[in-house]
Amino acid sequence: MNSKDVYNDLKKDILYLTLEPGTMISELQISEKYGISRTPIRDAIKALVAEGFLEVRPHIGSFVSLIDLNKVSDSVFIRHSLELSVLKELCSKFTPYYALALEQILNQQELLVKNTENKEAQWDFIQLDNAFHAKLFELDGKASIWNTISSMNQHYLRFRTLLVRYNSDPIDILYQQHRELLSALIAKDWDTLESKTSDHITSGFQRCGEVMTKHTSFFTEATLK
Repeated sequence: MNSKDVYNDLKKDILYLTLEPGTMISELQISEKYGISRTPIRDAIKALVAEGFLEVRPHIGSFVSLIDLNKVSDSVFIRHSLELSVLKELCSKFTPYYALALEQILNQQELLVKNTENKEAQWDFIQLDNAFHAKLFELDGKASIWNTISSMNQHYLRFRTLLVRYNSDPIDILYQQHRELLSALIAKDWDTLESKTSDHITSGFQRCGEVMTKHTSFFTEATLK
């Protein structure tokens, strides 16, 4: 195992909240877990610090960064604005080929919704959720814009995982919303597509109060004031 493997594992654990916000990262424990030296672990930690997933407290250690709800709000605004623009372009030129590409992703999501015994279903669904929206940007020739959004989304991604894991955004509802978006695209019904997209992207953020109340330690103090 090399530093990239450690980076990927740690990032998954952070995004899926297996490593909760505020958790201290022990180089020794990671070294013992993977049976490797600390050098690749330090490289992985540096990369995660650079991306904002971890923060270093001098003379104390490295910790999973807390979720900043103000940055989540910014991400929601940016994604909402850009995705609506992309969908408006896509709606006018939508083809059966485009529908097939999205249908393939939705079929995979449907299997996860039905397989309630799969302990990884929520995490796998979140990846397919991202894949669905990434495909929308790709079909409109705007894949680089989605990549830019994703690169600044670490607070938003964990917030969405929090909503899914604690059932504020059940995956069966998210799946159904994706189906509705595809139906509106096939029908080239912009008014419905605009309404459904706005609800899909912003509704979770609007329902965050209960989740925040139960998990105040996950959020920055500035967020809670």
